[in-house]
Amino acid sequence: GFYRETKYGMNSYDFRGTASYNDVFNEDHILNIFAGMELNATDRSKTWFNGVGTQYGMGTLAAYDYLYFKQGIDETRSREIAFFGTATYSYQGKYTLNGTLRYEGSNKLGKSRSARWLPTWNISGAWNAHEEKWFEGLQPTLSHATLKASYSLTADRGPANVSNSYVIINSYNPWRPSSGVQESGL
Repeated sequence: GFYRETKYGMNSYDFRGTASYNDVFNEDHILNIFAGMELNATDRSKTWFNGVGTQYGMGTLAAYDYLYFKQGIDETRSREIAFFGTATYSYQGKYTLNGTLRYEGSNKLGKSRSARWLPTWNISGAWNAHEEKWFEGLQPTLSHATLKASYSLTADRGPANVSNSYVIINSYNPWRPSSGVQESGL
């Protein structure tokens, strides 16, 4: 008889905190600021067992053949933290400047401190020409006209199934001066 079993487990938590500030100064200057942070953690486990020699008629007692016995455990831990913010300034609703920043860290990229943190950012500006007095002469032919420009550095952490933080263990037979002395290594 064959007895095969796979068990999956997952434990995770997420936390996010944000703050916002909005104000208008002298009826011309509009300021919006939004900032926050988030923390995510996920622990996954997979235990599998392939048993050969299970005797179902005898209460699932096993008569294992040691050559076919195999058991494995696979555990992963994912830890991520991010800080983010955005700020927008507008003068009379005509000229707008916007900036965003996200700085995130993950254990997914291994122990290297230089690769653990990933900053991404964006800066943009816009001119709402439809807010200018001279634009009234173009209505109703044109109702809105905005010129926008932006520059950014963006990236992502890669697919969820790829990680440099997994332990990779390979077996080998170390060299020995005598062929009669052998041992395995990891």
